[in-house]
Formats: sequence, C-alpha cells, structure tokens
Amino acid sequence: MKTFVAILFLSLLPACGVKSINKVGYGKILDNAVSENCFETKFSELQKETNYQLSVVVEKAAGKITFYDLTIDGTKTDETPEVFTPKSFKLSKTFMASVIKECSA
Repeated sequence: MKTFVAILFLSLLPACGVKSINKVGYGKILDNAVSENCFETKFSELQKETNYQLSVVVEKAAGKITFYDLTIDGTKTDETPEVFTPKSFKLSKTFMASVIKECSA
C-alpha cells in the first residue's frame, strides 16, 4: 500500500507543476589532503570543459584541502534530468579522480 501511495504521489507531481531542477552537489572527504594550488588548477580546468555552472566549497587543514563540496548547476541547459544526472555524476567522478591522482601530496 505504501508503495502504491508513493507511486501515485510521484506521478501526480508533474501535474501539479512540480519541475525537477538540474542542480546537484557532490561532497568528498579526501583520504589524503591535497595541495590547494593543484586543486584550484583542476577546478579551473573543469570549469573550462563544461557548460554547467560550477561552484566549490572546501575545508582545509594545515594549508591543504581535506574536503570539498562540488555543486553542478545545469538549470540553464535544456537537458532533461535523465541526461543531466548521469552526465553530472560522471563529471564529478572525473574531477575527483583527477584531484586524487594529480594533487595528492
């Protein structure tokens, strides 16, 4: 019964004018702190590679980045959520791999 109610609710949301938003955030606690300069370089490269608006919030310890929260905003694109969600996830994973590989101390 709960499943039926949930499916019914989700199917009625679009009829009520509810629209999904193409904006997601990916946070990562880094196992090994990374160089701030390298991180900023990788973030700048990422911004140049995509049409999405990107922002990042970082936490630092001893001058190195230990955590970041990357926000990917695709609201100004015409992409459907079915396209945006996997594409943004892949973008975040590529960024994370690049930071870990190239910026670890």
